[in-house]
Amino acid sequence: MSAGAQTAQANSPKLTRELAGSFRPGAQITVVNSDDVAHTVTSKSKGQFDVKVGGNARATFAAPTKPGRYPYYCIYHPGMVGVLIVQ
Repeated sequence: MSAGAQTAQANSPKLTRELAGSFRPGAQITVVNSDDVAHTVTSKSKGQFDVKVGGNARATFAAPTKPGRYPYYCIYHPGMVGVLIVQ
């Protein structure tokens, strides 16, 4: 399966709902933060993914290449959690 670009919105407090979708293995995921404060999309398993998205900014990261469920959180707002599903 080839990797492609997929976009997700990371709007506080929607970070958990917006990224909790399905992504292809290795897909480039662009996170668009239209909030005024920075957020991160940080895997709870060290080394999977960790991207900082400044306020009113966007950032791109690669989805894991192995299908599975990848819990994540925002370093700045630990209550913002979700699961990135790769399939």
